[in-house]
Amino acid sequence: TSFEEIKMDDDETFDKFYAKLKDIVNLAFNLGKKIPESKIARKILKSLPKWFHAKITAIEESKDTDTIPLTY
Repeated sequence: TSFEEIKMDDDETFDKFYAKLKDIVNLAFNLGKKIPESKIARKILKSLPKWFHAKITAIEESKDTDTIPLTY
């Protein structure tokens, strides 16, 4: 599905990536499939480019990724 395949491009801003991801999540919701926030948070962390690696590691070490709120 689109949710599984989405990745942030190296030249893409986080805002644009997040908007595309939210569109996919909303479409899935409209089709009757709710994607849990914890899965969305993990997807965001896995989809970021390599230059985010240090920040991703810090987030994963300091927080439980299943409880990170998606307020942006």
